[in-house]
Amino acid sequence: MHVTHLRHCAIKGTRHRDHASVEVGASGVVGDRQFALVDPDSLAALKTVRHPTLTRVASEVAGDEVVVTLPGGATVRQRLAEGGASVRVGYWGRSIAATAEPGPVSHALADVVGRPALLVRAAGEDRFIYGPPVAVWFTHELAALGGRVGAELDPRRFRLAIGLSGDAPALGSTLVMGDAELRMVEPLVRCPIVDWNVESAAADLDVLARLREGGRRPVFGYGCTVVRSGRVRVGDAASVGFLP
Repeated sequence: MHVTHLRHCAIKGTRHRDHASVEVGASGVVGDRQFALVDPDSLAALKTVRHPTLTRVASEVAGDEVVVTLPGGATVRQRLAEGGASVRVGYWGRSIAATAEPGPVSHALADVVGRPALLVRAAGEDRFIYGPPVAVWFTHELAALGGRVGAELDPRRFRLAIGLSGDAPALGSTLVMGDAELRMVEPLVRCPIVDWNVESAAADLDVLARLREGGRRPVFGYGCTVVRSGRVRVGDAASVGFLP
């Protein structure tokens, strides 16, 4: 088993970008979904399932700036605020402390989603992540699902951070990769976003229906907690450290 892919995004809902290596901390992959778009009035985080055009935007943090590449290829940069307004963001039943980051990136992404929106940055080590802090997937399971769908599936549909070759071990197992160790704690329930093409933001495959076949829960990928922090690189050997 080895690490095949490392992907994450700076702004929740935007396209996951490839990385040669990542740092895994106690709260997950460093830099993953540190930012989110919110409704300026309610301060509720905008849901990707309602704003799929966000998946056509690439986002990253470069030094003291947040940078987005828009669907047409234009790049917008914004310096991170110092002493910005403190807000509480509603995110899937949680209240996350954050800092408001108004500016050109906020304006550009509001145009992308076609509604008022404000960029915010999670405070401290918190992140705009639903479920366990790190999500992994396995190549054999992706290939098997693609066979049921009848198409080769782009793993970016599933918005998972770490890809691993082979089959998944049992829940409760630990995965040792690079300098980090993770514990697989739960399968991840999927939403309709897995049906959408990440390039066009249009639904083009019935992935969710295939996951639900036979009355099954629509799960793909696994949520993991962090046993040991450290750097992980594409190509690193991965092994099962503990089987329950």
